[in-house]
Amino acid sequence: MTRAALPGGRATLAGLTLLNVCMQLASALLLKLAPPYAPRHVPLLAVLMAGVLGLNVARFVLWGALHRRFPISLAYPASALFFPGILAMAWWFDERVGPAQLAGAALVLAGVGLLLSDRDA
Repeated sequence: MTRAALPGGRATLAGLTLLNVCMQLASALLLKLAPPYAPRHVPLLAVLMAGVLGLNVARFVLWGALHRRFPISLAYPASALFFPGILAMAWWFDERVGPAQLAGAALVLAGVGLLLSDRDA
C-alpha cells in the first residue's frame, strides 16, 4: 500500500493541489494587474511583485509537501487544472476566449481525469 492509498489520501491530494493551483492563479492575477502601475507607482508595483514572490515561495514549499506525500505521477497531472483556470481568468478580463480555447481546456480536464482515474489513491 502506498502512502497515497491511505484513507483521506485522495482528499488531501485534491485539497493541496487545489491550493497550489489557486496560489498559481493568484500569482498570475497579480502579474496581470501590475503593468498599468509601472513605472509611475513603484511602491505599489513593489508590493505586487512581493506578493508574486511570496505566493511562489509558498507554492514551492507546498510542492515539496505534495511530493513527499504522493508520487509525482499522481500529484503533477492535477496541476494542469491551472490552464482552465487561466482561461476563466482571461474571460473574466474580457479577453477573447474562442471555441479552440474552450476545446483545449476541455481536453486538459479530460486528460487530467484520465491520468488520475485509474489510480487507487
